[in-house]
Amino acid sequence: MTLETERLLLRPFTAEDVEQVVALCNDWEVAKTTLGMPHPYPPEHFLNWVPRHAEWFANDIEYNLAITEKDTGAVVGSISISGIHKKHLLGEIGYWVGRAYWNRGYTTEAARALTDYVFREKGLHKLIGRHFACNPASGRVMEKLGMEKEGVQKRQYFRNGQWQDVVLYGLVRPEQEGDLTLRVVDAADPVTLALFARLDDFMQAFLREDSGLYTPYGFHEKLQRVWALFSGGMPIGCVAYREKEPGVGELKRLYLVPEFRGRGLSKRLIQSVEAFARSKDDHTLLLETRSTLEPAFSLYQAAGYAVTFRQGIPVQMEKQLGR
Repeated sequence: MTLETERLLLRPFTAEDVEQVVALCNDWEVAKTTLGMPHPYPPEHFLNWVPRHAEWFANDIEYNLAITEKDTGAVVGSISISGIHKKHLLGEIGYWVGRAYWNRGYTTEAARALTDYVFREKGLHKLIGRHFACNPASGRVMEKLGMEKEGVQKRQYFRNGQWQDVVLYGLVRPEQEGDLTLRVVDAADPVTLALFARLDDFMQAFLREDSGLYTPYGFHEKLQRVWALFSGGMPIGCVAYREKEPGVGELKRLYLVPEFRGRGLSKRLIQSVEAFARSKDDHTLLLETRSTLEPAFSLYQAAGYAVTFRQGIPVQMEKQLGR
């Protein structure tokens, strides 16, 4: 089984990869972020591990793939789904990437591809992910996948000479109702930008002479999470989250194409933001709307948002998030 992304090829490991893998894994900065990688890393460890992969895959026990660059063929890391529970359709994602390839987005790119595969082709219901609290970069990858923080396991494992706290993340297979799919997308994705542009056009046309009060989307907004709603593969709506300050988030960029309004889909998008904000331990969620945009104003009120400031057309609202 191989998976291809824009820059990467995920493929089964072979014995010929041993030199590259040993070189990458003999870096303590890589090994210390994992639970079980030995250091120093002996070639025998890899050569005894690889022959088991085909059987594990065939029996849906564990999926292990090499992360390789398409243009060079170089092995840059490893990614896996392990601990597969066939009754509960549950698995755990794990990964590591060599230090020379950090900060290139390779881990996220590979993890998205494998996550999509196991949800779509293997029928898994949920993925979990865990990382040492001292390795927050791994948690950022999980958040980019749409995973939500589910808790912290205190002093869970003895590693690196001390007891380590472990942060637990989870992701339930993206909701699908009929032909509707809700998933996390990148703020710079062309699909996302197209939806934001439709929202900007709608708002400027609606406000007309007051359109100067509306600010079109720009990367200065620094959105931390964006969701897109698809119908039959076509993007039909979006919503976003941004942290205002610790404990306080902002609901941003809610939009639904006109032909899908009135079906409760906007409420579903709002709930996605609220669930994410709660996972970050936010106690308050803010938003800004327009008093003249009556359908949106009524939607927010029905969802439990109260007006905190009004000055002419702009209206600020907030909701206290229960646990």
